[in-house]
Amino acid sequence: MSRTSAILLGITLALVAATYGLLTRVRDRQTLGAAAVRLTPVPLISADGRITRTNSVFLPLRVPGYEARPGVVSDVEIAGLPPDTSFGRQIYRSLTDDLFIAQASVVLMGRDRTSIHQPDFCLTGVGWMIQSKRYDTIPLPGAEGRLLPVQRFDAVLNYSAPGGGARRKAGVYVFWFAADGEVTSSHTQRTLSLIRNLVTRGVLQRWSYTSFFAECLPGEEEATYARLRELIAATAPQFQRFELADRR
Repeated sequence: MSRTSAILLGITLALVAATYGLLTRVRDRQTLGAAAVRLTPVPLISADGRITRTNSVFLPLRVPGYEARPGVVSDVEIAGLPPDTSFGRQIYRSLTDDLFIAQASVVLMGRDRTSIHQPDFCLTGVGWMIQSKRYDTIPLPGAEGRLLPVQRFDAVLNYSAPGGGARRKAGVYVFWFAADGEVTSSHTQRTLSLIRNLVTRGVLQRWSYTSFFAECLPGEEEATYARLRELIAATAPQFQRFELADRR
């Protein structure tokens, strides 16, 4: 090894060691931020009937025009995310139109940041192909005129019908992230905010990842998104702690 290469290697190793030391000190001194979603002492039950968590993220049970029932969090999700992850899931079925069914899900991290991942994984991991992505805001009821930032994915799924034959269905996926001090629909913005708060304040923001998903026929994405906007506007103020999300 030449003298120059040895010097560069030494500098690289020193930077790696310094970075590791900084991250270790930040980790040891960090405090966990408050959750910007409501928690309830209702236990999380796995698909086989086991109690896997002693509490859940609250999602409203009474929404005008809808019937609500608990959604199942799969064993794959429970096993694949850190043990300090909290979940919330409800299925909303329209009382006036049985064809409209939406799933609302919340994933809330604890001290392990890997609870929340790229939103694309949620769809592509089960076979959906994302066709478009766009940002939007949803007006929420209230005198303050709040606009909830969201991101929308339109996706399609190809599958085989019983007895053979190729079929295709569409789906609309809407999501956002929230923590003590911020609400955003950008995964990049969420990550940057987490790093900034860790380094400058020693606070690990406790991020939640909320999503609403509804299937539809190809070509009905706009109408389905309009229904999801209405459902989100009716439910988000009941479980999202905006008084914490607004705090800086």
